[in-house]
Amino acid sequence: MKPLEPTRRYYERLYRDKITEDFDAVIPIIGDEGMGKSTFILQSIWIYQQVRGVEPTPESVLDTIVWGGRDEFKQALSNRPEESAICSMDAARVMYKKDAMDPDQKNLEKDLLDVRMKNNVYFLGFQDWEIVPTMLQERRAKYAFYIPSRGAVRGYSRESIDKRNETGSWPAADMKDKFPDLEGTDLWKSFRELDKQHKIDRIDSSDDDGDVEDSSHSLKDVVSDIKDTGIQDFISINPGNKQPYIDPDLIEFEYELSARKAKKVKKVLAKDPDVEIPDEVASA
Repeated sequence: MKPLEPTRRYYERLYRDKITEDFDAVIPIIGDEGMGKSTFILQSIWIYQQVRGVEPTPESVLDTIVWGGRDEFKQALSNRPEESAICSMDAARVMYKKDAMDPDQKNLEKDLLDVRMKNNVYFLGFQDWEIVPTMLQERRAKYAFYIPSRGAVRGYSRESIDKRNETGSWPAADMKDKFPDLEGTDLWKSFRELDKQHKIDRIDSSDDDGDVEDSSHSLKDVVSDIKDTGIQDFISINPGNKQPYIDPDLIEFEYELSARKAKKVKKVLAKDPDVEIPDEVASA
C-alpha cells in the first residue's frame, strides 16, 4: 500500500461524513521532537485541501498555520472561512494542560466550542499527550494521530482515545500509515524559512530582562529546530585536540541570539542523548 493512502481515505471519510454534515474536527497530532510531526501535519493539510476540491500549493498550505499564540489563534477562529484547515504546529502555545485555570485559555476553549458550526478542521501539534488540555483529551478531540517513530503514524478514534486516557498508553491503532520525508520540496523549504523567522521573532520579543518563561520557551524552539534539521551545521573542530564540538558561535549567528543564549542552547544539546556529535566534519 502506498504511503499516506490510509490517511487520504481517512480525510475523505472525515470530509464526507462529518465536515459536510455540519461537524468540525479537532485533531491532536502527538509526536516528540524530530519524529516528523510537522512533516505529517503539512502533508495532512495538503491532502485535506485536495479532498475539499482545492488545488493545494505551498502557499495555501502555509496560510493555514497559526504561528503565534492564543490571540492569533482566536483571530483564525473568527476570520477563517467555513471548512478551513487551521493549524498550530506548537499547540502548547495556544492551549496547555497546566494552564487550564488561566482565564484566557478558558475563554479560548469556550470559543472552540462556539465555532463548531464553521465546520473547520483543527490540526494541533503536541509533543506529548500529557500536555494536551483535559477538554481535548476527554471530549472535544474525536480523533488523534500519534507518531511513534519517524515516518510512522497511528490514527485513533474517540473510543481509542478514551482507552488511552484510562490505561495511560496507546491501544491498538485504528489506522496505521507511513509518510515520506519532505526534504527537498518547495513546501518544506518554504515552511522551514517561515518557521525559523517566526522563532527568531519570538526570541527578539523576549529580551534578557523580559518574561523568563517566554524566553525559555523560545530557546526550546531553537533546540527543537536544530534537532529537526540536524546538528551537523553547528559543529566545529577544536584546533587543540582536533575533536568536533557544538559551536555556540554558529548557533548565535544562525539564530541571531545573544552569546549567553547561544551557550544555553549548546549546553542543552550537549546533554541530549538523542543528539549525536559526528566523528568528523565534512569539508566545505
